[in-house]
Amino acid sequence: MDLTILDIGLETAELAMTTAVPWAGLAFNLMKKGVENRGEKRLNEWKSHITAIVNCLIRNTISMEDLEELFKSEYFFSAVQIATEGALKAHTEEKRTMFANALYNGFAMKDVSEDKKIFFFPLLDKYTITHIKFLKGYFNIIGMGGIKKRGDNSLFYSSIKKNLISDGLLYEVQLKSEVRVLVTDLGKEFLQFIKTPEEETK
Repeated sequence: MDLTILDIGLETAELAMTTAVPWAGLAFNLMKKGVENRGEKRLNEWKSHITAIVNCLIRNTISMEDLEELFKSEYFFSAVQIATEGALKAHTEEKRTMFANALYNGFAMKDVSEDKKIFFFPLLDKYTITHIKFLKGYFNIIGMGGIKKRGDNSLFYSSIKKNLISDGLLYEVQLKSEVRVLVTDLGKEFLQFIKTPEEETK
């Protein structure tokens, strides 16, 4: 039974990947011949991510019937397509890993609507790593009075903050003498969506 489920998951994922990337079919053939370029290398690495995700879903899902239904669902096909396209465009392994996390978490977050999860993928695609770190609070560039200037990067950080506020992931609270920037519930869900499985978003 497990082997059948694995085959369904991997075959559906590969079809979605091939549909998402016009050159994927050619790349599969080239890889078989031992020819490798950067695009093919990324695709090969991404296929490993997909295999790991499918195996993880099999290990962590109690009902094989529910899992088979997921692999045959429109959401599974679309999510793999969108994540594949985004991951192969990403210029860092960190960003590609976030797409893999998003793909897995999207299947695991049953209390979040499919529409919202599909909404999150383009956000991850357009954000830089700095956007993500900014949202996570890794960069100490937001003071109680707003953005702290850091030379020529101050406009860059201001633009990032405006992007995140515009997308509804951050919001500003005006106090008597200061402006505080806080993460919205949508922002917290987005961080949950891209987190590694062992991470917890407070």
